[in-house]
Amino acid sequence: MDETMRRNCEEYDNPDGPVQTKFQWALPSFFLKFPLSTLIVYLLGIVVGLPMLVWRWWKRAKKIGPNGIFHRTLQLYHHIMDVSFVNFDITSFIILYAASAEFEEDLVKIAHKKYGREWRTLVMVLNQKCGKIKIPAPPPVDRNGNRRVHVSDLFAKNSLVQLGTFLLRAHLHRLKLPKAFQPVLKKMLLKSDKLIPAMLQPILRNPYMPPLGQMCLNVLRFQQMLVQAMWEDDPIIRQLPYDYDKDFKKRMRKVTSWKVFRSYPEKKVNTIFEKIPEDKAKLMKAYMLEIMPQVDLSYNIHVDGESNIIQGDLVTVSVQMYRGVEAPKSDKKGICLDDLPASELFEEKGGAKGKEAKEKDNEDDDNDGRSNYDDDDDDDSEREDDLLDTLDFVDDSESEGKKKKKKGDEEEGQGGSYITEAMFYPEEREESWFCVLTVILPNAEPSTQERVLDIKKVRFQRGVIEPVEKDLQFPCQLGGTGIFKFRLHLISNTYMGVDIQRDFEIIVGERDEAQEGEEGEEDDEHVEGREQSFLEGLLAYEDGAWGPWYYLWYPNLCALVVDMIALALLAMFIFNFLFSRGYWQDYVSPVIEMVGNSTVFNQGFSKLQSLFGVPEDASGLEDEL
Repeated sequence: MDETMRRNCEEYDNPDGPVQTKFQWALPSFFLKFPLSTLIVYLLGIVVGLPMLVWRWWKRAKKIGPNGIFHRTLQLYHHIMDVSFVNFDITSFIILYAASAEFEEDLVKIAHKKYGREWRTLVMVLNQKCGKIKIPAPPPVDRNGNRRVHVSDLFAKNSLVQLGTFLLRAHLHRLKLPKAFQPVLKKMLLKSDKLIPAMLQPILRNPYMPPLGQMCLNVLRFQQMLVQAMWEDDPIIRQLPYDYDKDFKKRMRKVTSWKVFRSYPEKKVNTIFEKIPEDKAKLMKAYMLEIMPQVDLSYNIHVDGESNIIQGDLVTVSVQMYRGVEAPKSDKKGICLDDLPASELFEEKGGAKGKEAKEKDNEDDDNDGRSNYDDDDDDDSEREDDLLDTLDFVDDSESEGKKKKKKGDEEEGQGGSYITEAMFYPEEREESWFCVLTVILPNAEPSTQERVLDIKKVRFQRGVIEPVEKDLQFPCQLGGTGIFKFRLHLISNTYMGVDIQRDFEIIVGERDEAQEGEEGEEDDEHVEGREQSFLEGLLAYEDGAWGPWYYLWYPNLCALVVDMIALALLAMFIFNFLFSRGYWQDYVSPVIEMVGNSTVFNQGFSKLQSLFGVPEDASGLEDEL
């Protein structure tokens, strides 16, 4: 052996010196039976297809956030949604929703000139039956000649936004679309489960704007309209799967909620259905009383470890929500907490004035413009408001039907969510609700007085009578002491006219200086934890941005496998590069040998060998055997 070969053996473990590592594919024997073209396709799939798949997934992950929403969409919502959305204008919500980046690729497909005739026909029908679209006016220009980007700019400068707006308008007016447009509209509707909660983010997490309660309610109301295909001034009876004449629609227009309808005396109900055939009227009444959800709620206000509420406390409002049954009475005499005097309730509930002062069953705030209908039954209208607070939540006439429905649900099996009755929604949709806690600040402007404190998503289970319990929390930092008015909303994301609200008051006391010094750090922890859990279960789409631990916190197994394959290929190429250049032998191998020969490593290895390895006197055992 010459000197060169000896040196190569010492440095590179082979006499030839540094050589490039070669990798070969080991294929099963049955692959040899296939023609050469099949092997080429297989190799192309492994060498080209798999890296392309990883690259495509990686590129898509850069555009889409962990909640499945495009980053562009979230940026658009944060940039566009401002205080002007407090006044509910459905056109603004339609334009903003149509401008979402999720629909861009699908809208491009139907924006081709070959669909020009269909688009012209659709726009003409919309203008004739529904009137021309009314674009909201942009905000005024500031002193520097600048102004914020408005929804009117989105509609004027982007033709795809215009097409999406026309599709949503046609859906809300229940117009038939060409077959080529229907898949795009279907995708736009099914995406509402993610996009509507995304619209809440700029309302609830905007450092430049307080969390306005009316904006939050408007967003949730817009989702109801998308599911039920209803315009803002449509009566709630349009949710019924029955045909009816204009007179019946006119008589029902003043009914702004299904609870108002259930409070009507039998004589007035018969007057409303007087021109409807008896069989059809019976079916319609049953649908209104049994299919449309009836919800109720009760609540309890408390602060851990204290009897009164003072500034800086973390206040918890425990809400019990019921579907199909009335919330239970609170005391032995059957008097609801809402009817107790404020002073008596203050003692029992630890600082909460608790009386739902001026309790309003104004479900969904849906009476803007609808209650102005002139009706001759003024006496009945006054009597309706009195009956709202006294009528039982489920009357005797419908209790039997409810029992039959619950029995059927129990036979089918408990645990499943209720399915929404929506005629124009493309797929079955589970019913869910939002419980929203707000405070009324008297010193703010009338349109911005209601501020959101907490919001939780709620699901009722079929066949389960027990209430759904949620704890809504907020730090009591309301800018002063005294009596503050609060409001609890229970809002459906699928039905219109079924929402309820409860008003109550809380007395906030002043914190002593001694208490402030002792509990200041604790209050800071409360506020920090409150900020982290503000939208828990709502904007994270049930399971949060991180996946389960057994998938290494990836969202699913597929994402984990793809990442592992990509990292393995990357490691293989890095090793090949280092070894071919000699860097592996010069820098990496000595480190590995040093770690392997270290004292700590040898001690650990010897302990493992004593536990699981071959004993030292194993040779003697072989002789005995």
